[in-house]
Amino acid sequence: MPLVNIDVGSVMTGIGELALKLRTAITGKEPIDATKAAEIAVMVEELNQKKLEGENSLLLAQAEINKIDAASGKFWNSGWRPAVGWVCALALAFTYWPRAVVGIVLWAKLVLASGVMTVPPDLGLTDLIAILGSILGIGGLRTYEKKLGVSVG
Repeated sequence: MPLVNIDVGSVMTGIGELALKLRTAITGKEPIDATKAAEIAVMVEELNQKKLEGENSLLLAQAEINKIDAASGKFWNSGWRPAVGWVCALALAFTYWPRAVVGIVLWAKLVLASGVMTVPPDLGLTDLIAILGSILGIGGLRTYEKKLGVSVG
């Protein structure tokens, strides 16, 4: 016969209730039951779906505007996108190519003169990758337009 007869199930239930009361006292919030959590998850999913539908409708509206602009016979409406692309490409070329060429030439002269291999110059690749990513992102929208069949060119 044991000296102490402890009901472990009752002790564990009491500890669980105490922890729940402590949590409520500390946070000031009652815990959410599984049914309520499932309802909230469904509502969040519905809101995310509505947000996605709204974003898609904006993209479709922009694609329609782009289609109308590109179909215009006026140069200022249909030619601005290629013009901006060429201006940006030329600006990048005149900014980064000389910097890269001069940097590498000076670095090579330094290495040859000193006989010590040093760290090569920063050619601004981080900036170029960021710009390229932005351009490809815009290109991704173009692919999306083509997939929808609203291609403007």
